[in-house]
Amino acid sequence: TCATSPKTQWQPQSKLETMLKGEGLTVKQIKVENGCYEVYAVDKAGKRVNSAYNAETLVKLANAEAGEK
Repeated sequence: TCATSPKTQWQPQSKLETMLKGEGLTVKQIKVENGCYEVYAVDKAGKRVNSAYNAETLVKLANAEAGEK
C-alpha cells in the first residue's frame, strides 16, 4: 500500500533514485501518486521499467499502478 503519513515523514525522492541507480536502472521520472512514488526508468538492457514504491518506506509495491485512482 501507499504511504498514509504526512509528506514530512516520507523518504526523499533522491534516496529512491540513488537506490535504483545502484540496481542498474536509469531513472527517467519519479511521480508522486497518492502516497506512492511512481518510477519510470530504463534497465541495463534498455527495457522500460515502471514500478511503484511506498513513499515512506521505499518498499517496492507489487502493482506499478498502485497510487493511481
